[in-house]
Amino acid sequence: MNALVAIRSAALAIALTAVLTIGSEISDSLKAFFALTGSAWVGKSITLLVAFGVSLALLPGSKEDYTLRDIWALVAVVAAGGLAMAAFFATHAL
Repeated sequence: MNALVAIRSAALAIALTAVLTIGSEISDSLKAFFALTGSAWVGKSITLLVAFGVSLALLPGSKEDYTLRDIWALVAVVAAGGLAMAAFFATHAL
């Protein structure tokens, strides 16, 4: 497995985590769909694991190795997702 593909797959899964978390709070039907497993968090986690695995399999391999820029891009995705969820829940609580 190529490390660059793994980093890009992780970034995709992390961004999808933020989108699905916010989406399931906005949409009762989406939350109900995830809750079919018994818990919305478990359903969401299974979905994200599948998305990560599929992106690992489908993203094209690269002969180049990852760079510090790729790591910082992953950190930026984590920060943006965290900030988006924090902002949503902070405003949603008001």
